[in-house]
Amino acid sequence: MNDKICLLVAYDIRANKTRTKFSDALIEIGMERVNKSVFEGYVSENRFSKILKEHTLSIKGEDTVLVYRINQEISLTKKVYQKRKSKKGSAEPRIF
Repeated sequence: MNDKICLLVAYDIRANKTRTKFSDALIEIGMERVNKSVFEGYVSENRFSKILKEHTLSIKGEDTVLVYRINQEISLTKKVYQKRKSKKGSAEPRIF
């Protein structure tokens, strides 16, 4: 994994076509979708840079793409908080 970087990518892109192309490109380079508009993964820096350059040219107006590069020397703990409906129908927070 020494030639790959750890990234967290989040976006808010209004145009369906642009959003779909961008998310498909992220999946193609090996990133994993962790939410509707959030991806994480270890990817080649060159491939990611190329995709980012190609796709950020097509975002418009108030669209946003956030990229967090996670340094492997820093300890990182991941917790996911999500509300899911219980069998009784109420939404309860869960930690995974």
